[in-house]
Amino acid sequence: MFGCVVSSQNGFIKIGELARLAGVSVRVLRHYDQVGLLAPTYSDPETGYRYYAFEQLPQLARIQAFRQMGLSLVDIALLLDTQTDLELKASTLYAKKRTLEGSIANQQAQVRLLERRLASLEQTGHSPRFEVIQRMRPAQQVLVTTWPLDEVDRSGGVHGNLQRILTTLEQRNIRVRDIQGLFHHHFCDRPYSELRTQGELNPQGAFECAISLESMNFESLELADGQVLHTKWLPVQETASILIAGSYWQKFAAHQLFSRWGHTNGYVLAGPIIDHYIHVVNQDLAHPGNLLELHFPIARARY
Repeated sequence: MFGCVVSSQNGFIKIGELARLAGVSVRVLRHYDQVGLLAPTYSDPETGYRYYAFEQLPQLARIQAFRQMGLSLVDIALLLDTQTDLELKASTLYAKKRTLEGSIANQQAQVRLLERRLASLEQTGHSPRFEVIQRMRPAQQVLVTTWPLDEVDRSGGVHGNLQRILTTLEQRNIRVRDIQGLFHHHFCDRPYSELRTQGELNPQGAFECAISLESMNFESLELADGQVLHTKWLPVQETASILIAGSYWQKFAAHQLFSRWGHTNGYVLAGPIIDHYIHVVNQDLAHPGNLLELHFPIARARY
């Protein structure tokens, strides 16, 4: 009735006219051509102009619909291919759905973190003393030695024992890369001396010193005092990690922060707490230049 209302040439429309009709840019249409997603029906060999058929508009609309779903051009090509079976097409769409759901969950978690930080800032007027960071710690091979918790500070403390080990390693020209302490005990927010005084310290608890070396080519190492360090692998772990700058003894405040963080976010402690001794100045545990990172292995709480 109305005849042709779009400018065409021999039944074809120019790339600019197709771009206008579809609400996309000419650059996008050229890119679709380059990747084989939507090729012109005809290209003028003399001018290089690209021409499209009216019948290609539905396919372009389908491409745009898939793009709005967040699908990649590779996935779209697969979905448009008439040779692709229905099961593969459905699998592609389900995979994208799962990716988007994961992204939404992450963004919702970020919103909750922002809300808590805003509430804390409004209540206290300052930033928190420590930050809690969730991370995946890779597996590590380490040398380990273990002491019962109720003997640790009676025999010179964790750091006195550790210093004797490091001295022996240095005398043997064994280079240390990293030092960690693993506390196998369920109390984590009070000093062990206080727990012992109140009769709450479990004598079955243990402190495990884990030392990674630049070269690990043996299964065990005997020290001068008869202690034997064995090698083991620390597993891959998801942790809530807290970095402490300054005195080592701030760790108990960090433990309390982890307890509150876990309750708020639905996590529980899932393994020994790890003290990562990044930097200790002149063996002074109270030095303001110290750096200690605490790693709390975590798992989802089952309420």
